[in-house]
Amino acid sequence: MHALTINRLKAVRLIAVADAFPDAAQSLAGRTGALMTDVRELIGSPLVDAVVITTPTDSRYDLIHAEACTGKAIFCEKPVDISADRIRNRIKVVEAAGVSFLTAFNCRFDPNLA
Repeated sequence: MHALTINRLKAVRLIAVADAFPDAAQSLAGRTGALMTDVRELIGSPLVDAVVITTPTDSRYDLIHAEACTGKAIFCEKPVDISADRIRNRIKVVEAAGVSFLTAFNCRFDPNLA
């Protein structure tokens, strides 16, 4: 959903998608014209200015840290983590890095969006 939305924006360009399931990544890459890649290749890539993290909750903590440390703007699905202490820690990392950070909840089950 996020990739398709990004792909409709005129001021940005979706350049890559990564997924733990290669078939899903390839399908999305084909639908959006983006490259399929591995998430490790996106971290620190000079071609990427911002990332959208929609991975399972238990992987977001490390990805936020890695991307913030490379100066990327970050959009992350909620929840950032299931631990309030770990969330506070990530807020400190993001603030120290001086990067833009946004969390939001995708209301995919909201009947008004169906």
